[in-house]
Amino acid sequence: MKKITIIVFIASLLGSTSSNLFADGVKTFISKCGACHALKVDGKNVIPGSIGADLTGVANKYSEEFIKLYMTNPAKARKKFPGTCKKLLKKCGESGMTMPAILLRENQVNDIYEILK
Repeated sequence: MKKITIIVFIASLLGSTSSNLFADGVKTFISKCGACHALKVDGKNVIPGSIGADLTGVANKYSEEFIKLYMTNPAKARKKFPGTCKKLLKKCGESGMTMPAILLRENQVNDIYEILK
């Protein structure tokens, strides 16, 4: 029930056309990323996360290619974007946790990316 309430709340913040797309992204984020990562909407901690970085606005800081690759294949992203990964690790700290490869369909990757903007 809590997840549905969060999605409805976020959708209410947006216009009706974009709210369905945004709600899809939030739903996917909750199920695939929310156990570790936090996300804020309008400064409110909508998804608290736990051990991973707060991903609010991350798409404004890193390239779309990097973020999408890191979501699905972090090992490949570390090889292709070593400088970016080093900066990210330094910024987020070295908790000993590593980003796992997440099985996502292309539309799920796109939905999550949209809410990270």
